[in-house]
Amino acid sequence: MRIPSKAIILLTVVVLMLVPVIGCTGATGIQGTIGPRGEKGPQGLQGIQGEQGPEGPQGSAGPQGEQGLVGLQGSQGIDGEQGVAGPQGEQGPEGIQGIQGEQGPEGPEGDQGRTGPQGEQGITGIDGATWHNGTGSPAGSLGVTDDFYLDNDNGWVYKKTGASTWEYQVTLAIDKPLHSAEQIALLQWYEEGGGRDYVSIYTYAVGTNPRGICFDGTYIWVTNYIANTVSKINADTGTVDDTITVGNNPRGICFDGTYIWTANDTGRSVSKIDPSDGTIIATYGIVERPREICFDGTYIWTTNYFDNSVSKIDASTGTVTGPYAVGDGPREICFDGTYIWVANGTSGTVEKIDASNGTVVGTIPVTSGPSGICFDGTYVWVSHTAFGTVSKIDASTEAVVNTITVASGPTGICFDGTYIWVANTYNDTVSKIDTSTDTVTDLITVGVDPSAICFDGTNIWVTNRDDDTVSRIIDRIID
Repeated sequence: MRIPSKAIILLTVVVLMLVPVIGCTGATGIQGTIGPRGEKGPQGLQGIQGEQGPEGPQGSAGPQGEQGLVGLQGSQGIDGEQGVAGPQGEQGPEGIQGIQGEQGPEGPEGDQGRTGPQGEQGITGIDGATWHNGTGSPAGSLGVTDDFYLDNDNGWVYKKTGASTWEYQVTLAIDKPLHSAEQIALLQWYEEGGGRDYVSIYTYAVGTNPRGICFDGTYIWVTNYIANTVSKINADTGTVDDTITVGNNPRGICFDGTYIWTANDTGRSVSKIDPSDGTIIATYGIVERPREICFDGTYIWTTNYFDNSVSKIDASTGTVTGPYAVGDGPREICFDGTYIWVANGTSGTVEKIDASNGTVVGTIPVTSGPSGICFDGTYVWVSHTAFGTVSKIDASTEAVVNTITVASGPTGICFDGTYIWVANTYNDTVSKIDTSTDTVTDLITVGVDPSAICFDGTNIWVTNRDDDTVSRIIDRIID
């Protein structure tokens, strides 16, 4: 672009005017003193962070800090191997003498000493009583007062207390006849044509709440329901020779010719006992709560009250079969040589069962509440607790042929070869029924709440559940 001439001229004039004012640069003057520091200015913005420098050398270790809190204990480690045994230490001082031990067994008997000199003769004694013996009761005309008589048939001993009166004293142990398996199963401890006039009572203490009772040919066996035990009673003396713990709440009891069997209600089991030493040979589970029990010559049968059934156990192998359905509330049970009979307390019936397979082959309606049951060789007898009666049933026809009034609360029932005996729970008595006439011939007071009953071939035995005793009913006065 072309600059105007006038502008060039004007610029030249200005330069010329300024030259005298500015002049040339002089020499540098002396530096003046530093003036006072001015006020600090505001801080500038922080610069960006530079790169990290190289790591310096490690410093010396600082002093150790205080120990921290103890931590939680860790789990136990595995056991290490056992170290080698250390050397045996020196023997310690002798301890104090211990208490004296029990006396050891008696040593062998020494030789018999020499016979000592004969003593002086004693004063003359009074005449002793004369002993008589025979079969059956002593005649009133036999002997004199204070004489004794032994009945060779049953071991009963009598003492003559009056001109024609003999009084029972005690029963001596005698050889008893052998019984077959069938007689044992049928509870036939009597001889055909037996039966006696029982009028006297002896009472023996047993365990708490005695319920069931049976005879094994020598001993009486009693289940004690609350005590969970069985009492073994000498039938001749009445002494309790053994007490055996079984399952919970034992109730029914029977004998199979070799062993004693108990039905343990809430224990839901059956115990098999060796009568010679009280050992429990075996225990068999019956979950249906067994209540009563009997033997048929091969099998043990139980009634299961709350299950409305019966079960059977092979007495030799312990095999349990069943349960087999029956009526409601089965209570007592018995065997007639072919069939099993059951009293169904709730349904008011008696049932006849084929022992080979558990099948019910007959159902007989009876008075309500049947409880006890037994067989006399021809008839089945059933007690009715609520009605104070006993039914007599023809075993072959299954017909109820008679109903006999006894006393209040009849429960347990048994046969002695001639008479039927009934335990009357509500009035503490036992009724005696003549089977030939179906009449009650005697009412005998026993303990409190008699329940179960049995015959030992000579005596009647009954459990008294509320005073923890058994009563023995025997003949006492003979004219």
